[in-house]
Amino acid sequence: MIRFNPLPGIYRHYKKGDLYRVLGNVIHTETSEVMVFYERVNMPRERFVQPLQMFMEVVPCPCDQSRFIPRFKLITLQTSSDEQESSSSSWLAVVAFASLSIFLFVIWPD
Repeated sequence: MIRFNPLPGIYRHYKKGDLYRVLGNVIHTETSEVMVFYERVNMPRERFVQPLQMFMEVVPCPCDQSRFIPRFKLITLQTSSDEQESSSSSWLAVVAFASLSIFLFVIWPD
């Protein structure tokens, strides 16, 4: 059962309690299925994709099978300043890569 698309922010997984940052939604190129793109908070290079329906579903509580809880529970919403900071660092990486590419391929003599 899908409740809504997840908002960008920090979510806690129901089983182990690990924290994950939702980066956004992506669409599978072959099936057009909407998926959630997220990363582990303490290991930002470890990224995952999970079908939206699975990410948003409710599951039986591990301690009480008669109760249902969300698979991922929203802990903190990402604020616009967080988005700006993330966007700025992404752009910085792009500019650095572009500068290096220009140096290596245009300026560097063969």
